Amino acid sequence: MNREYILNLLQKARKDCIEFEQRYQGGGLYKKIKRLLKYKGKYLEYILAKLGINRKLSFLSYFGILNMGLREIKTAEFFVKNIKSGDVFYDIGANQGFFSLLIKEAFGDKVEVHSFEPVEQYFQIIQERFKNNLNKNNIYLNQLALSDHIGDLELKVPAKMGFNTTASILDDFAERYFKKYKEIKVKCTTLDDYCTTHKYPTFIKIDVDGSKSFVINGATTTLSKYGPVICMEIMDGDMGMKYSLKAVNKLINFGYKIFHIDDDQSNDLIEFSLGDLIDYIKIPKGDNFVFAKEKL
Repeated sequence: MNREYILNLLQKARKDCIEFEQRYQGGGLYKKIKRLLKYKGKYLEYILAKLGINRKLSFLSYFGILNMGLREIKTAEFFVKNIKSGDVFYDIGANQGFFSLLIKEAFGDKVEVHSFEPVEQYFQIIQERFKNNLNKNNIYLNQLALSDHIGDLELKVPAKMGFNTTASILDDFAERYFKKYKEIKVKCTTLDDYCTTHKYPTFIKIDVDGSKSFVINGATTTLSKYGPVICMEIMDGDMGMKYSLKAVNKLINFGYKIFHIDDDQSNDLIEFSLGDLIDYIKIPKGDNFVFAKEKL
């Protein structure tokens, strides 16, 4: 794979994604049959990957990317279009490593990738996907959470871990989004401390479900001195007002501006004021936003 191939894949998935979400996405046998009839081998390939057979293809295939939804597709397209040779990409809250693997496949050895995922089950999947790259000096896989301190962190995870479930340190997040959950202890560090022995990031993806402000609190030197471009999930409703807005205000204090990735094919960045973002949070539609000190 290469950058142009990945871009074409993302653009095709973006074009088809609205129809997919309206007609083919969802649970139940009927929807599965419809997906099989519509996407045939591409869907079977994805199912086999979910079962552990060539997991790498579960994301970096047409159906795998399509199944991520518009929010993640346009975010992936933003990174692939804007990252350049020599950049350093940090994937904070990597889950099963979609963005880490995407950047590696798009740029090869030209971009350094640092992946952070504290949940052992998901970290093992990331290691499996990168098994042919573990000896390279530009791939760093870390079974770590990033937060505002160095030590341990109590993480809440679903009692039954699924293919693409998530985790959080927040009680109210777990109580709202997990039917049943348990707590696990994971190791954590700060971004600033990590960067004392590694290159500073130029691009960061943060997806840590309500814990973004803690990551930012541990990254004061990195953000103030080096100003990496950040793509961060903004939750909607009261959770967005309570947690996402707090993180956004911290970034604004570091001189960051707010940009929304346009939903249409242009993928343009649209500058938002803080008031625009607050109005957006009130709509039941979470999304990823870009934060940069200047428009790209």
